[in-house]
Amino acid sequence: MSVTIHSAAPRTERRYHDPVDPVRVHCVLDVRGGPSRRVGPSGVLIGRQSDCDIVASDPSVSRRHALVRLTGDGAEVVPLGRSPIDVNGAPATRPRTL
Repeated sequence: MSVTIHSAAPRTERRYHDPVDPVRVHCVLDVRGGPSRRVGPSGVLIGRQSDCDIVASDPSVSRRHALVRLTGDGAEVVPLGRSPIDVNGAPATRPRTL
């Protein structure tokens, strides 16, 4: 089994009154068959290990499989393990913008 991550374009909210923080990015990770997770500043860690934010019991998922984090351009997924991940149907071996 591979972990598949589906994404939609992130919503951005421009705030012109705040020169320090001109763009606020909102990202929600929708896990099929489970609850949605808001992606905060530290990201969302996916894997088999019990300290992950989203824990998968499938042995083909790495202990620390992937990290979904916010960037200046929106959100990206960072593969962390050796097991494959798919992002919108395409294999990802490097960080990939969602």
